[in-house]
Amino acid sequence: MFERFTRSAREAVVRAKVEAEMADSAVIDSRHLVLGVLQAGDGPAVTVLREAGFDAAELRRAVREGDELSDADAEALRSIGIDLDAVRASLEQNFGEGALEGPEPEETAGIFGWMKPARGHTPFTRDAKKSIELALRQAVHRKDGEIRPEHLLLGVLTGGEPAAARMIESKIAVADLRTRLLEEMGRAA
Repeated sequence: MFERFTRSAREAVVRAKVEAEMADSAVIDSRHLVLGVLQAGDGPAVTVLREAGFDAAELRRAVREGDELSDADAEALRSIGIDLDAVRASLEQNFGEGALEGPEPEETAGIFGWMKPARGHTPFTRDAKKSIELALRQAVHRKDGEIRPEHLLLGVLTGGEPAAARMIESKIAVADLRTRLLEEMGRAA
């Protein structure tokens, strides 16, 4: 399937992997794909994301904040007898201060020249895989001969992955962004 990806679409996927690793995420999810698409040169997907007010630094923060437990999550855990502060204190007492943060990853040059942590395989979540599959379906449906970053973004927008949708909805309705992207793709054709 990846042989049908343009260079910029491949770059978007690689950047998603790098972003996940730099955020010390164990997986690559759809939010990382959106972040990768935003950094994949220019084109309809990048245009609509930027017009909606997204930038890489802001998306990076949104991804990291989305990985943290909210006060409501902590309260829900407390209601079933789990005190996060007590868990953190116990872990640090048994394994040392900063045990939850893990070691800083070693940095090496990536294939596109930016810095990335040296790690093993970082898998895609089921939703991210679904987004990539939907990107292929979008390209086939539109009779496009290749998969471009805009197809990846369409895959994310069509897949309805909740974390990615919440991140996007902070600026624009998912349906509005999808409509805007399809319009921009029509102009670019």
